[in-house]
Amino acid sequence: MSPYPIIDNFATLQQALEGIIVDDLKKLNALLSGDRKLTRKADLVAAIKQQMQGLNLKQIWAKLDDLQKAAVAEVIHGEDSHYHANMFRAKYGEDPDWGTSERYGYNRQPSLLCLFIHRGTIPCDLAEELLRFVPEPEATKLNHVGDTLPNSIELQVEKYSYGTGGTIVEKWQVPLTVCEMELAATKDFTAVLRLIQSGKVSVSEKTLLPGVATMKAIAAVLQGGDFYNDEQRKAVFEKDDILLSCEIGNIKSFAWSAIVQASKFAEISGKKLVLTKAGLKALQETPAKGLQTAWQRWLKTKTFDEFAALMQLKDKLAEAQAA
Repeated sequence: MSPYPIIDNFATLQQALEGIIVDDLKKLNALLSGDRKLTRKADLVAAIKQQMQGLNLKQIWAKLDDLQKAAVAEVIHGEDSHYHANMFRAKYGEDPDWGTSERYGYNRQPSLLCLFIHRGTIPCDLAEELLRFVPEPEATKLNHVGDTLPNSIELQVEKYSYGTGGTIVEKWQVPLTVCEMELAATKDFTAVLRLIQSGKVSVSEKTLLPGVATMKAIAAVLQGGDFYNDEQRKAVFEKDDILLSCEIGNIKSFAWSAIVQASKFAEISGKKLVLTKAGLKALQETPAKGLQTAWQRWLKTKTFDEFAALMQLKDKLAEAQAA
């Protein structure tokens, strides 16, 4: 991955180069066909900038390998114009070549890619020129495993090795559980509306989200309960040979409390959810029709974020790891 942290965009390539120490500028200049005897920072900046323009720029870009070209394309065509290592690795399966370095990052030798991406971004003037000929990256695709899911998937985690100064990859087989929700959803939809009708679903007046007791009440009426039972809810992981635990939050019960509000089948009254006219009508109609309406309205809602539960879990894990 890029050895530099992500910062706001550089307006110009010159601004980015001026923030690099002389020794590294010499290494970048050596990757080009300019004068390798330059030693002054101003001269090195000017020389590199001159060679990264016009026809020369396209020729240098052409020397990048496919992964490096993909990294450039992802940045200039991306929504926030930044390089995101984890997203790139997930899409392409590996990192682009940033060069080499010794243990702890000493004696770093940059690759051609470092002429383009500076601290996680491409300077605006350079990006503008690259957009003239760099094609958009290929669309992100999900791997298709077929109609039958495997019993497990392989999880790979990279860890730093203090012994070698490099990284090691640990692999685990994670078992998969198939949850067929098509039939369960129709029953869950009706059950949740009935629970609201009975006055047993409370939410925060500020966040509109349920508390622990309410999520347990919702889970109790769902087909098969929530995805994880109380025993499975305890996530255990290892850090420096110390076992740490973090409780996984509810998923289905959390989602249903948001879906019924986003679909306008329920609304808050005091501290509890009550059925709206649409919710009462949904109880008289087929669950399939209610689910269709819920889906259509969920697509348009801006009140809830479907990743909120995941972000809560992420925050809990971060707190546990920092402890």
